[in-house]
Amino acid sequence: NPRHLLDYDEEEDPEMEIEEEEPEEEPVEDRNHYLDTETSLMHTLTHSLET
Repeated sequence: NPRHLLDYDEEEDPEMEIEEEEPEEEPVEDRNHYLDTETSLMHTLTHSLET
């Protein structure tokens, strides 16, 4: 998978793609925060559906 991403980035604009997509060397804190945000969002959506 990582190799495929690298090949894809090289064909496109590497720097732009990395900015747009998820950075490879993302700090663990940021990744956890992102996951927490996703989980919170899912909980909010689920709660809205239940109501």
